Amino acid sequence: MVVTPDYAVLGVIDGDTLVIEGKNKVRLRQVQAPYLNLCGGDEAKKELEKLVSGKMVRLENEIPDPWGRTMAMVFVGNQLVNKTLFENGVVRYYHDVTPYNDELKNAQSMAEEKHLGIFSKCESADPPNPKCIIKGNIRNEKVDTKIYFLPNCAQYKFAKVSMDLGENW
Repeated sequence: MVVTPDYAVLGVIDGDTLVIEGKNKVRLRQVQAPYLNLCGGDEAKKELEKLVSGKMVRLENEIPDPWGRTMAMVFVGNQLVNKTLFENGVVRYYHDVTPYNDELKNAQSMAEEKHLGIFSKCESADPPNPKCIIKGNIRNEKVDTKIYFLPNCAQYKFAKVSMDLGENW
């Protein structure tokens, strides 16, 4: 059996990135938290802080990301922090391949069904202002593709606005 070391948490940057001893940044695998300036961003950061601040964490399934951070499944004791964030509805699933795929997808599905966190506060199918009725969706963050739905569009009633992803009315 391979024993992995535990690391002291020095701080939390946002809802999916923490700093461990040695000032190393760790990004939670399969987790996409809202940016701090978007709906739910502060809540995701506070939730991660609650789970890891002042604690020792264990990293599993580590890989590097393109920006030099370690990406990992993060544990406090036997608690999978990544999964807890999904259960509380403060993050979205980000595709990756780990042994936890189904477990994490199911945790997000349950949060969506219960309308927890961002799935109630940051998603909307109805305009908050009756004069602002165009739904603006983002289809690909990397190339900033935006799609606008007008009330007479066939897909209008099915489109929802996810403000935690930067979409808006």
